[in-house]
Amino acid sequence: MRAQDLPSLMDMPALRAPSTPVPRTHELPQWDGWRHWGHQDPGLYYNGLKHDDSPDPVHAVEKSQHHWSGRGGTVGRGVLMDYASRAEKSGVEYQVTARHELSTRDVEAAAQEQRAELQPADLVIIRSGWTKRYHGAGTETRIAAARDGPAFAGLAGHEESVAWPWDHPFAAV
Repeated sequence: MRAQDLPSLMDMPALRAPSTPVPRTHELPQWDGWRHWGHQDPGLYYNGLKHDDSPDPVHAVEKSQHHWSGRGGTVGRGVLMDYASRAEKSGVEYQVTARHELSTRDVEAAAQEQRAELQPADLVIIRSGWTKRYHGAGTETRIAAARDGPAFAGLAGHEESVAWPWDHPFAAV
């Protein structure tokens, strides 16, 4: 099944574990826990876990990410896509106070330039250069970035960005 064949989640009831609200969790590098979001039909989480399998879904420690890491972690082939270097060489400029969207074509071009072969199950890490730009910005710019809300560099929020990891398929991006 390819990404375009997937049903829309917009009209489906959400199967997800309750969680403690944490501000701006999806604006930082993260790896969602196994129970963060479930496969809507047939109502399962990662590795066949059912929603009612744990008596305390909020604190389901046997399936939590930090316990998985403590038992040896996640192992895979990591591929660093250095978009930042490619953008710098190409003269692409962006500010830490403005959103900067990367297309999947941008990332694939960085892979070609690096001679990196993307393979199924890769752990793809995209170096956007945002942190370096933030730390290199003046105090006023950093204050404006914090005051005016989040504006980051990352994959564009388009269907193409969803289809790309699904169609390859990567273990993580």
